[in-house]
Formats: sequence, structure tokens, C-alpha cells
Amino acid sequence: MNPKKCPFLAAKPQIFGFLVEPYRPFFALAIFYNLSVMGLWFIWLHGLAMGKIFLSFRISPLASHFHWMVFGFSSFYLFGFLLTAFPKWVNAPQSKGSYNACLALALFSSQSL
Repeated sequence: MNPKKCPFLAAKPQIFGFLVEPYRPFFALAIFYNLSVMGLWFIWLHGLAMGKIFLSFRISPLASHFHWMVFGFSSFYLFGFLLTAFPKWVNAPQSKGSYNACLALALFSSQSL
């Protein structure tokens, strides 16, 4: 079959288009991280309110909320913004592809531990 006649065979994989701009993986991970941590936090608060301990942490819910928002959620947006805007400010080449994927994976894995 001729790839020029079939648009499905000529199309490039879209997963790499996701990694072209640095803000895309970082903002997507920020949303995923926020939803997952928010669900975990609500389960924890619900357990404390009902007198049942679903999750056992040594810090208060307020301190964990502060930590997750400042050091987790905000860092994804900060990295995504700086990796997108800073090269334009200094006329430098923008990071692309596997470099963005490695940075996003490293940041996500450090926040998940």
C-alpha cells in the first residue's frame, strides 16, 4: 500500500508531538499529580473525621497540604513555564523530545517518593 495515498500510514506518531513543547508534559503531569494527591488528601481527611485511620502519616493534614502544593504541584508548572519561556528570553534553542521526557519523569518520580 502506498503511504502517500493512505493518511494513516503517512502520519507520524502523535506521542512525540506531546513532547515538542516543554510545557505540555509538565502541565499535564501537574494536573495528574494534583488530582491524585487531592484524592489521597480527601481520603486521609475523611478517615480522620470518621475516626478511622486509612492512611497513617506523622505530619498534620495542613502541613502535608502545604508540602504537596508548594513542592509538588507548583514545581511542575514552574519547570514547564521556565523551560518554555527562558529560551525565548535569551534567544537559545528550546529543549525538545527525550530531554523533556527525562526531566518530566525525573521530577514526577522525585515527587512520588
